[in-house]
Amino acid sequence: MSDELTKNIKTPSIEINGKSYVMPLLNGNILTTIENELGCGLDGLRELFQSKQISTLRTLVWAILVDEYPELTIGEVGKAIKLKNLSEVSNKVFTVVELSLSEK
Repeated sequence: MSDELTKNIKTPSIEINGKSYVMPLLNGNILTTIENELGCGLDGLRELFQSKQISTLRTLVWAILVDEYPELTIGEVGKAIKLKNLSEVSNKVFTVVELSLSEK
């Protein structure tokens, strides 16, 4: 994470293609990407994060990462999400959201 205000907050990471990607706190760029990709504004964000659809989870993970890692494709993110780590990845997204909401 490059933001000076959030550099001391430890956020989860996800491994994709053998490389670890730190998931940054949500910012305006990430929220805009989520809005554009999933058609959901701030008012529907809670329901979106509770979605049980794998396509939604894949898009959320990609939207969270792409601002810091623009070379990362949604396809690469999708390949990293497996049945055996589905719950773990989902929990990491929830953690990023919670940390973003509690950021001081």
